Amino acid sequence: VRKLLKARRAPVTLDELADAAPSPRVLLAALAAAVDPAWTEGHRFGVRYELEDDPAASVTVIAEDGRPLRVVDAGDAERAATVTLSATELRKLLAGSATGAKVTGDGRAVKALHTWFDRARGASEA
Repeated sequence: VRKLLKARRAPVTLDELADAAPSPRVLLAALAAAVDPAWTEGHRFGVRYELEDDPAASVTVIAEDGRPLRVVDAGDAERAATVTLSATELRKLLAGSATGAKVTGDGRAVKALHTWFDRARGASEA
């Protein structure tokens, strides 16, 4: 019965996960894993998340034409755009809330990535 009850629990939402304050890398990796690789067909880019309050935690999400998204250390990873914000703002942004994030570079890459994230978390149909 315990296994059945556990299986019937409601899934954790991104808002609930963000409230638990996991690292930005964990949050991005969870969303990246939820994105269907087919959605990335025809796209090749990287989006770096530059964290103002913890530069060492900055990461890049890489889309590679039909392959699963990858989350890598920011370092020298190639990127089309950079999103600069705090870790708290990143959690809000990924949950669908507006933030004061600054985007430099190809805004279309950021929009595509966040459209996939929204779709993966069930906030968008397309």
